[in-house]
Formats: sequence, structure tokens, C-alpha cells
Amino acid sequence: MQAQAQFALRQNPDGSLDSICLSCDATAATATTDEALRELEKKHVCYDWNTPERLAERMKFSA
Repeated sequence: MQAQAQFALRQNPDGSLDSICLSCDATAATATTDEALRELEKKHVCYDWNTPERLAERMKFSA
């Protein structure tokens, strides 16, 4: 069973909230209410960013 991800919140200029996954650093959800955000967070799937394929993909964008 996968451990439940934890999230940090960020408020956007328009008042909406972003939920940032602390495991994979992805924006897991954006919503206008805390309730909606929590429901979207439940659907988030973390991807392993440390595989060779993912690292190569990230390097293309950081160059």
C-alpha cells in the first residue's frame, strides 16, 4: 500500500489554491475551495522522478 502523500498549499492571485505534493513536487490540484482541493488530492498519483528516463527528460528542460 502506498503511503498517503502530504501537500503544501499555495494561494494564487485569483484566490484559488494550489496543492503541491511534497513527495514529487508536482502541483497535484488547483481549486477554489478547500473541500474541492482535498477531493482532488485523493486522486493524485506520485510519479517517480528519479528514474533514468525522467532525469533525462528533466535535463532537456533545464538546459
